[in-house]
Amino acid sequence: MATIGQGADWEELRELVRGGIPVMYRNKIWQEASGAYDMRQPGYYRELLSRQPPEECQCWGDIELDLHRTFPTNVLFSPGGQGIEKLKNILLAYSIHNPLVGYCQGMNLLAGTLLLTNNTEEESFWILVSMLGRRMPEDYFTQQLLSPQADQRVLKELVQEIMPRLSLHFQEMHVDLTAVTFSWFLTLFTDCLPVETLLRVWDVFFVEGMMVVFKIAVAILWMNEKEILKCRNGAAVYCYMKQMTLVMHQADKLMKVSKENTKQALPKQMLHFFHTNLTSLTPLPHCF
Repeated sequence: MATIGQGADWEELRELVRGGIPVMYRNKIWQEASGAYDMRQPGYYRELLSRQPPEECQCWGDIELDLHRTFPTNVLFSPGGQGIEKLKNILLAYSIHNPLVGYCQGMNLLAGTLLLTNNTEEESFWILVSMLGRRMPEDYFTQQLLSPQADQRVLKELVQEIMPRLSLHFQEMHVDLTAVTFSWFLTLFTDCLPVETLLRVWDVFFVEGMMVVFKIAVAILWMNEKEILKCRNGAAVYCYMKQMTLVMHQADKLMKVSKENTKQALPKQMLHFFHTNLTSLTPLPHCF
């Protein structure tokens, strides 16, 4: 995959991935596309876990709180399920691997989703490392959360350009779009999309990177614009937007809309502008 480049073969790959990666190949393709295969160091994961007991880890309290909040209705993470122990190990290992970031709420959902795709514990760890270091900006989960804030500014600009009526409606209803969409970006939609649709989004994310998150966010809003415009007050808007993603089972339509609606409106220069002007943003707590 690394040898495909950016020509016709690359476009063909992107189209195939947008159609969904077959379940039997998803694990291997995610590892290859994310760069996890290249980053993997034999023995390193187990060595991280052997450095100190969980209770001595600075992030253990936060990790422990989130373990049983991770997909509690899924049998893998239910009481007695094998997923909880694996999730604990992955999050602890990452916090030791990257002490500057440690642990941030939302990482549990990312790691949990990786385990749901039948990755082994160690495979999930290396994909998580590559996600947070290659596919997402390296500073995305730092304590100030400045990069996610910058992304929210970009999203608002996109909504204003592509859906001006919706942008105006948000202003008139005194709705802060970030209150809904911030977690979309920080958890890569794991807290809002049905799992079948989520995995399709992640298929494309691993191949195309962070720009896909903007495309999907815009597509979700575009597909729900008419209903949002019917909401006559801010409370109704928030209520509808919190529920609308939970029933988005039409993954093919979402992929199509995400491709077509942002062709001209998502220049990399816009993303670069906001990520190079982070000093104008206000640091947030190390969670959302």
